[in-house]
Amino acid sequence: MYRAVLKIAVLVALCGGASASFAETLRCGGSLVSRGDFAVQVLRQCGEPDFVDAWQNNIVGAHQRVPDVEQWYYNFGSSQLIQILEFREGVLERIDSAEYGFNTPGPRQCRPLDIAEGLSKYRLLEMCGEPVQANSRVILSNRNRFNNRTLYPAGFFQPTLRETWIYNFGRRSLLRAVTLENGIVVNVDAENRGFDAR
Repeated sequence: MYRAVLKIAVLVALCGGASASFAETLRCGGSLVSRGDFAVQVLRQCGEPDFVDAWQNNIVGAHQRVPDVEQWYYNFGSSQLIQILEFREGVLERIDSAEYGFNTPGPRQCRPLDIAEGLSKYRLLEMCGEPVQANSRVILSNRNRFNNRTLYPAGFFQPTLRETWIYNFGRRSLLRAVTLENGIVVNVDAENRGFDAR
């Protein structure tokens, strides 16, 4: 079963749209954090994030080690975009944004059609809770997870965490198979009919 790794972490302010333009710096209060900063520096400037997702020590292929990765999510409310900071081996490597944030969550209201491409893992968990089944693996990819275009030069591949989550909405609905890459929903498929809990 999927389990988020909650740790102390970091963050920042606002950046581009949910179509993901990547930023070099982000303003956090009166300070800037930048790509290349250590996690401890960002934590000092920005405090703890709302959610942290981590994956570590995975092996791809015969000899390639995937660096330890953490993604720190900051939710600034419904009028601002959720900020995602990606750290590899303790260094801030990437700054981007997801959908608009949300206010303090109340009772979960999750419907099958609410799960859509572009949602962050953080928002999906807050909205729908944990899936009934979750599988993950690290792959090498040169695709931009937001628009499926080539992000890196030919021959250069970035380690990417690909997860498949299954959501069950009962026997009156179809199961939803949700594919996430590096914490963003990239595909949602309707599968076999769901089932009622026993």
